[in-house]
Amino acid sequence: MLNQEQDQQLVERVQRGDRRAFDLLVLKYQHKILGLIVRFVHDAHEAQDVAQEAFIKAMSELAVAAG
Repeated sequence: MLNQEQDQQLVERVQRGDRRAFDLLVLKYQHKILGLIVRFVHDAHEAQDVAQEAFIKAMSELAVAAG
């Protein structure tokens, strides 16, 4: 539960414009995300590109949600 609360606080900080908070989320989840993508995309470079696009989309969506 504490992990979810920390993540929620980071998301709220991102929505207020704190780019460092987004960096922390990326650092926390990049290996899990990449591991998942590699299971579907069997090329490491392609998986990295897909992961990067996913994080860019996440950042955009958080900015939109912040209004």
